[in-house]
Amino acid sequence: DLKFATKLDLAREMLRTVVKSGQIEGQWVTCDEDYGKDLAFLDAIDELNLYYLADVLPQTQVWLERPLWKFQNMEDADSHPNVKNW
Repeated sequence: DLKFATKLDLAREMLRTVVKSGQIEGQWVTCDEDYGKDLAFLDAIDELNLYYLADVLPQTQVWLERPLWKFQNMEDADSHPNVKNW
């Protein structure tokens, strides 16, 4: 039974599978901007204790440490794009 998945969903699952199988000895993942703009993909790399070098769009805002997001209520948090995958 096939289930729809985006290429980013597939990439996350393939990366998890290959790392858990022990078939990869490296510590770095590189990717183009299509993957670099997806926080869930980058978080999945981080969760696997790997490092990444990701191409990003020129207008991408970055931080050296993940900021602590503060919201007045959960409705604001639920609608914020940087919170949905945490």
